[in-house]
Amino acid sequence: MRINPFSKALFMVRTFVSLSFLFLPLLIFGQKDSYEKRMDYLFDKGYEHLYSNKDSALFYFEKIDDLAVLEQDWSSVADALNGKNVMAEYQNDFQALHKNLLVLDSLFEAQKSYFQSLPENILYQNDLLYHKGQYFFLINDFDRARNEFDRILNLNNDSDDPEYATEKLQYISTSYSYLAKMYADEGKLNLANNYYERNIRFLEHNLPDEKRFLYDNYDLIAEVLKKKKQYKEANSYLLKNLNYILRHAEESGIPKILNIVQNHNNLAQLDSAVFYLNITKNLLNQNSPSLSSYYQVSAETQQHKGEYQKALRDYEKALLHAKEKWEGHKHWEIAHILNKTGLLHDHFGQHKKAVASYDSALEQILSSPSEVNQHKVVQILNNKSSSLNKIGDQSIAALKSVEIGIAILDNLKPTFKSHSDKLLLIEEAFPLFESGLKAAFILFNETKDEGYLEKAFQYSEKSKSVLLMEALLASKATEFAKIPPELLDKEKQLKAEITLVEKQLNIDLENPALQNRIFSLKKGHRDLISKIENDHPQYYDLKYNSEVINLSEAQQLLSNEEALINYFYGDEAIYAILITNDTNSFVRIPQTENLVDDILEFRNLISDSKSDLNEVTQFAKSLHRQLIKPILSSDRVLKKLIIIPDGPLNYIPFGVLIDESSDSYLIQDASISYVNSATLLNQINDDLIENSKLLAFAPTFEGKSKIEVERSGLFPLPHNKAEVNNIIQSFEGKTYVDQQATLRHFKEELNDYGLLHLATHAVFDDAFPEYSYLAFTQSGDKMNNNLLFTADLYNLNTNANLITLSACETTIGPLQKGEGFLGLSRAFFYGGAQSISSTLWKINDAASSEIMGQFYKELSLANSKDEALRKAKLHFLENNKENARVHPYYWAGYIISGNTAPLKPSIINTWVPYACFGILLLLFFGYLYFKRHRAASV
Repeated sequence: MRINPFSKALFMVRTFVSLSFLFLPLLIFGQKDSYEKRMDYLFDKGYEHLYSNKDSALFYFEKIDDLAVLEQDWSSVADALNGKNVMAEYQNDFQALHKNLLVLDSLFEAQKSYFQSLPENILYQNDLLYHKGQYFFLINDFDRARNEFDRILNLNNDSDDPEYATEKLQYISTSYSYLAKMYADEGKLNLANNYYERNIRFLEHNLPDEKRFLYDNYDLIAEVLKKKKQYKEANSYLLKNLNYILRHAEESGIPKILNIVQNHNNLAQLDSAVFYLNITKNLLNQNSPSLSSYYQVSAETQQHKGEYQKALRDYEKALLHAKEKWEGHKHWEIAHILNKTGLLHDHFGQHKKAVASYDSALEQILSSPSEVNQHKVVQILNNKSSSLNKIGDQSIAALKSVEIGIAILDNLKPTFKSHSDKLLLIEEAFPLFESGLKAAFILFNETKDEGYLEKAFQYSEKSKSVLLMEALLASKATEFAKIPPELLDKEKQLKAEITLVEKQLNIDLENPALQNRIFSLKKGHRDLISKIENDHPQYYDLKYNSEVINLSEAQQLLSNEEALINYFYGDEAIYAILITNDTNSFVRIPQTENLVDDILEFRNLISDSKSDLNEVTQFAKSLHRQLIKPILSSDRVLKKLIIIPDGPLNYIPFGVLIDESSDSYLIQDASISYVNSATLLNQINDDLIENSKLLAFAPTFEGKSKIEVERSGLFPLPHNKAEVNNIIQSFEGKTYVDQQATLRHFKEELNDYGLLHLATHAVFDDAFPEYSYLAFTQSGDKMNNNLLFTADLYNLNTNANLITLSACETTIGPLQKGEGFLGLSRAFFYGGAQSISSTLWKINDAASSEIMGQFYKELSLANSKDEALRKAKLHFLENNKENARVHPYYWAGYIISGNTAPLKPSIINTWVPYACFGILLLLFFGYLYFKRHRAASV
């Protein structure tokens, strides 16, 4: 294997990965001096023309091949073929590259003993695997490309040969970069970022002097940040490498500078964008592979400047160069330019031209099954459906695009194993659902065809609770698919270890050993899940069942005087579907400039006991007028409302909204509960848990708890002990108070009880929501042994009928489109809870004790959970109507979610009627006896 004396970098446009090690200094042994000199000359000439003159380079490599075959110098034959591979990759000549790889495979098989005898055999193996991975990468066959780069990782990790240690480390680093790049192109941005960060730690530890490798990974992380719309952070990485690029004037740096331009465009910093665009222009040559990329970014810059025609001309130039580059083959890059052209047309109101561009883009990639193409198809269909809706008479066509996009999305979701990446996928697809709802609403109003209302309901349902539904279905799939217990045990062990290491990382964020450990554990968990899914198709089919219930099935969940309101909070409008057991209705609520601000301000007011009650009332009436009045008919009496909130609507306790016509709170007219989707409600209702034994905890806090993740102490809750002592009067069960209310006791006891009540502190972690926690009594001196983290809940079986979190902000967490709050209360659903009573803000301890006591009393009288909470709130209002505690801060924060069916009567409560009846009988017979005795004596 020969040195390339002129270029030690394999230029790769699409990945921006610098591979300076691929022509390595390996000696050729046992050749004559004249032969060696001749071969050195030919290699030098081949490398000299490698990027500048294809025909000349090919001529010299063919000469090398002819001479080497005569001398049976198979290593030089392989080196010549690798030179051809580099040239084919640079020229995007996939046929030549594929042909060369087939020849190399045959060569290594035919001359196996020859290559095995070479000290540098490990490098030949690496090089072949690299070029195979590169080939599959370039043709978008990411599964096979991943396989080749994984083989490189396995090959070099298993080898302890110190002779080529540096080269093997370089191959490992490059493999990490390619794997990350593929995940990024598939939209799995968090997974990609994990690989990039792993590679940076790898380089800093193993190759600290290879600064170019490190800079290249900075650039790739910047690409991920740009896709996440974190433009400032992206440029902070890109600028670290800029001086090197400008100093060496390397064309390979052009894509990196273009990324800087795009980030400045997105930050509306046009002067800076133009400055860096001019730097790029000076680095280009007339045959540059980056010409297409340059004109794309130039077009984007012109668009930001409002120059429609100039932007269009630049996109046309970009398209021309891309088509020349791919020699008439269909390719995602061409589709990308056409999609951007469509966005340009749409931005300037040329919606029909936009649709034509989107159609041309789809022709390039719609027939390809690759994940990266499917992801791009969803993006293009999203854009197309939006433009069709704007044309005015294309609603049916818009629906067709939405249907295709959602079908592809359903196929894509199972390939996203990371929860964070799946959330990004759903958020990215959210406008597609909104386009579908908009088109369905228009057609429903025009035709009154219930089929369009059905479609709207399906779209709204599919946009919600993807992760939670998947978790519940996976739990059921595990039961039915007969997965070997040892695999399930291994999966549980991996999840538990991941949680443990993540907790340690939450305390020590910069610990590279922990970072590498969590990377390996998560990869092991992904690999195990993939194995289970591949080996057990029934498990896969059940887990990823994307079906949602229809309107008829939703109606069957409801009885008389009950209604379900399904909200979809879009960018242009809020769509609301009202479902009763015999009717449906569909309304569109236009977005106003102030609606989000009003919702957030209202939430601030009602969560502050000192806010002006008159101001609260005005907001409550205004929001009722906007959100409830359009959907509820005034001539129908409804006693129960099930709300499916979306977006900022999750902040609102709907019961506190005020009907102007009656001047009463909504809670005074109807009980209210919440659920993430009707499909989820149907799933939760399947298996009703009848256990009504109560387990209640009231920890003690003295402001001295040892908490490493929260530096301040937790202060006393003076009424929580009275609270649990009060509620235990209504149900059979057990209480743990003061020093006994430990996390250990909770974990030991929870599976034996159907009702769990936690009167404790909850602390929300903004930076790391998975490490928000519920606090128990400190046990011993160990840090954090009294904290139940959100991450812990995913590994717990909390298969309870009702869990009450009588603590601060137990509902609140990051607000995620389609998923709602990712908070503590939601995490309990993952463990199997059927209903959860939780809080929207920091609840007053004394008010909580009073409301909860009445809540459990009403539950014990066989009221449904939502009705029991309603009566408890009304009882509180009645008792405090003459004092300051009438303010919603004290009572409105409690909400009930999930299955609200009445609890099975407690043993205590089944005895009470009989005991009362017995006492009455005794009194009656006593009275008769006394009367007769008195009469006899008379």
